[in-house]
Amino acid sequence: GGRVRDRARPQFVDNTSSFRPIPQPQRPQPNLQQSNGSYAALAETPKISRPEDPRKAARNRVSDITKKADPPPPPRAPSPQKGPPSAFVVALLRLLDAEAQLDYTLAKHQALVLETDMVKAQRETLESLPIGHEAYEEDLEKYIAELKNQEAGEVREDEGATSA
Repeated sequence: GGRVRDRARPQFVDNTSSFRPIPQPQRPQPNLQQSNGSYAALAETPKISRPEDPRKAARNRVSDITKKADPPPPPRAPSPQKGPPSAFVVALLRLLDAEAQLDYTLAKHQALVLETDMVKAQRETLESLPIGHEAYEEDLEKYIAELKNQEAGEVREDEGATSA
């Protein structure tokens, strides 16, 4: 029975039209020598899909387009009138507000602690510095020593000029 269907059917082509014959798919012939003629080998032969009919494809595309169009959403029901908040909601809002205040206060406290530590460090540095005459005593001694060296150098130059 299957061999009658596989035969190529004659197609009559009108040369004046743009119609061209659709090529028939060729089915691979099973190798009976390797399979020893078993029906299992015939069942394992790959099946070839036939090309899709263009008219069916066009109908499928049109039906896909109509399926994809979403219907308009139903009209919204009017919302009920708002009443006073429940006791639970009020308590929850108070809790959230208290937590926000606590977070702000904690951040402010941490900033103040940091600033206090910086002021303490600055105070300790200032307390370690010398005060009054002690602050400039070393610099004054160095300056006096430089002046004495300069005067001694000038005197030596003067002595060298008078002896020559």
